[in-house]
Amino acid sequence: MVKNYRRLYSSLHKDRLSVRFVKQHASGLLLASMPPACYNHNMDQIIAGFFKNFNLILLAAGIVVGLWTGRPGRRAEQLFRWVILLGAGMVSLYAAGMHIFFGPLAASNIGWETSPFQYEVGVANLGFGLLCVLSFRAGYAFRLAAVMGLTCWLWGNAMGHIRQMIVAGNFAPGNAGPWFWTDVLGPLLLIVLLRLAHSETRRG
Repeated sequence: MVKNYRRLYSSLHKDRLSVRFVKQHASGLLLASMPPACYNHNMDQIIAGFFKNFNLILLAAGIVVGLWTGRPGRRAEQLFRWVILLGAGMVSLYAAGMHIFFGPLAASNIGWETSPFQYEVGVANLGFGLLCVLSFRAGYAFRLAAVMGLTCWLWGNAMGHIRQMIVAGNFAPGNAGPWFWTDVLGPLLLIVLLRLAHSETRRG
């Protein structure tokens, strides 16, 4: 009788260990069982999605870092710094690189034909990107000029995207997707944050 109980206990103990092992390693076993082609396809989709939403990701990162590093009485200043650095500066530099070095890819994402004018669009993005990066530690006058210029540039782009939607029915991701919405809302956010940050500075 005692031997039977011991055997039963040993069997149950082994079963519990087996279940625990499967739970702990289920994801790894699933990944290992996936065909390489399926895994590569999923990775390609993840990478493509990251770059298609690069602007939204960096804008969100700027907001999160600004809130994380901000302290009472200086939160708007930190928010402005990180939003203009990541959400505007780095995004503009990325757009510059895409238009200058990967023109056909950038054009197809927007729903355009490839054009030599993309080089000039890229250079304009490069200029605004540098202004936004420098605004991270610049004074109010420099920041105001940078935000005004960027607002004219991005809202002008947004008007062009709207025209393309109406006239050409162009609803490509780069024309009517996340890039359109950050063109509209990004400058508005920077204007509000700049005003609040300047008020914080004046209050001391």
